[in-house]
Amino acid sequence: MFWLPKTPNTVMKRTTPMSSPSAPLVAASASHRGSRGRLSLKVSLAVAGCLLVLAAALMVLTGVFSARGYRQLEERESVEVLERLNAALERQRTGQLKSTRDYATWTDTYLHMTGELDGYAADNLSDEALQNLRVGGALLFHNNGELRTGRLTDVFVGNTGYELGDLTVELRPALPRLRADGGRSGFLRLSRGPLLLVSAAPVLHNDGSGPPAGLMVHVTPVGDAYVRELSEVLHNRLSLMPVGAELPSDGTRLRDERVLHHALVDVHDVPVAWLVVRLPREIVALGRGLLHLQWLGLGLMVLAAGVFIAATLRAVLLRRLEVMSREVRAVATEHDLARRVSSSGGDEIAAVADGINEMLAELQEADRRRREALANEAALTTRLLQAQKTEALGTMAGGMAHDFNNMLSVILSTASLMRAGQNVDPAQAAHLERIEKAATHGADIVRRLATFGRAEQPVRTARRLSRVVADALELMRPGLPANVRLGFENRCLEDEVLLEVTQINQLVVNLVANAAQAIGGREGLINVIVEPARLPDPAWPDSGSALPSGAYARLLVIDTGPGIAPELRPRIFDPFFTTKDVGVGTGLGLAMVKSIATSHEGAVEVNSRPGETIFAVHFPLRPGRAAQPVGAASSSAGRRILVVEDDPPVRECLQLMLTAMGHEVRVAEDGRKGLAVFEEHRQALDLVISDQRMPNLLGSQMARAIQDLSAGFPVILVSAFAGNLSDEDIRAGGIRHLLPKPFTKE
Repeated sequence: MFWLPKTPNTVMKRTTPMSSPSAPLVAASASHRGSRGRLSLKVSLAVAGCLLVLAAALMVLTGVFSARGYRQLEERESVEVLERLNAALERQRTGQLKSTRDYATWTDTYLHMTGELDGYAADNLSDEALQNLRVGGALLFHNNGELRTGRLTDVFVGNTGYELGDLTVELRPALPRLRADGGRSGFLRLSRGPLLLVSAAPVLHNDGSGPPAGLMVHVTPVGDAYVRELSEVLHNRLSLMPVGAELPSDGTRLRDERVLHHALVDVHDVPVAWLVVRLPREIVALGRGLLHLQWLGLGLMVLAAGVFIAATLRAVLLRRLEVMSREVRAVATEHDLARRVSSSGGDEIAAVADGINEMLAELQEADRRRREALANEAALTTRLLQAQKTEALGTMAGGMAHDFNNMLSVILSTASLMRAGQNVDPAQAAHLERIEKAATHGADIVRRLATFGRAEQPVRTARRLSRVVADALELMRPGLPANVRLGFENRCLEDEVLLEVTQINQLVVNLVANAAQAIGGREGLINVIVEPARLPDPAWPDSGSALPSGAYARLLVIDTGPGIAPELRPRIFDPFFTTKDVGVGTGLGLAMVKSIATSHEGAVEVNSRPGETIFAVHFPLRPGRAAQPVGAASSSAGRRILVVEDDPPVRECLQLMLTAMGHEVRVAEDGRKGLAVFEEHRQALDLVISDQRMPNLLGSQMARAIQDLSAGFPVILVSAFAGNLSDEDIRAGGIRHLLPKPFTKE
């Protein structure tokens, strides 16, 4: 009912007779009251009709959305069951693998495999010991695949029908796969049908040193007992079906149950069996009963709404004022300036609410500016501290690089000399090759430290961009999350570029790490492509406008992350700009990418859309054929060479290498003595090979003095810090080659 104000016509007293002149006014008053009653009835009927229509619509919508919700709950339950099943399988697999690795690194196992301990099987592979490990058997293999020791429990033999010899024959082809990655575990289907859970680990000394002495293998039959144990853990009915068996479709809804499948894959990543889960459809049955209760409750709510509709209409004004009062108090008590007062209605109350909201907006803006100023001050302080720490670390790294390079030069030179000697058997040659590879890898790390510490300026050489990128990807591939797949494709036949390998490695690492962080915890793909390009290119307008026209090698890094918001793209290459949480990133990764690309006369550009982001880096191709790498020396023998080196081990190794190559070698231990030897034996020398950083006199200073004595005399400068030399130093010193440490005979 609507509330109508009373007027004088509605409150006249009936003090005059009906036949008086005021009778028409009384009649009019009565007629007006009757019209008000009819209007109230009409409003009530209209409200009741609307409520009935609303109730019917809500019942239909409730039924539709409830059914959908129960289906979603059923789907969620299915996902949770499969997740629990996968987790249970993973626990069993990793638990067995851990036991295998523990046994494989046990001292008795190692001594047994090396022939230093007898009686190992009787003491450690008894039925009781294997049952305590919850495995059906244990086998020890030599590195050549021959069985050293093994034992199977009676239960295993009875359940599978396999004796030790038969099982050994079937396990042998899988040993290389099981040995990979330091040991692994997985399922294996035997030729006569039984399914096994197999785990293997290399037998190592308990401190992890030395080569593997063999391979420890544990086997567990996967049969009815295994499935019953899983069923008890999951509280669901499971069954094991072979691959190829006719199964209901995954997720099939039967009347009383739902069927789910989970594949068991073997060590070769091939499905060998299905675990079938049958879930009772209790949620749907329960949902039907709840839906009926919902309809009943909805009907009661509609009835209650009809009873109180008149009181609600009468109280609407007071309620608005109460709501406004509560909202204003909430702003004060919660100190939340983002809250706003409801201002609907377009009347005086709404105008008051709008005024309050304007005041709150002004206060919120002032508070935002204050907080932003405080945050900027804290960020600047943090960056200053970070810069100071980086500078200190760089100074320390530069000092360490020099000493490490000298040691690595001795290691590489000695290994090269030993490998070039006579009577080197293949095993020794393999050991020497591993030493050289490890030392070369260490030299690359030292070069990075030297560049980081600004002790060495990068030296560019002609390299194939695709090869450098591929090497960088192989180094970082093991460190990527398991949910991220990394692909590489080379589309170039000629992609030789003048580049500094360490910086290009850093560029590739930063781009791939940025892509992996963008993908986050979901499944994703990072695809790296090297392809030919010609600028200008409409697809990359910024690079075309920043670089000269011509042929380029283009490096693409494509990820399937969420994409970069358009408003953020202009700032992603700014130093210290990051959208990551505090402590996750420094905001320098993409800034370094841009700096490295620019220093190589290239450019970096990004295209992004939801679900895909592409970073493109253009490098100018080196015209003509690839030049011989800087530092490649002539291989002709019979030269008379003066070696000047202050580090005794490096000096001795360099003398031995040159002598082994057929040269006549004189040595000096610093720059002043080297200059004195040159002055004394000038006519008996063909070449000077000198270190750069030496006491008393630098190598470049000695080279200048040599040119003053004998213009044009060839000098080769050997140093890990040769990149600090200017072009003027190289020309004035007659320096023919810059040979970076460490070096080898080749």
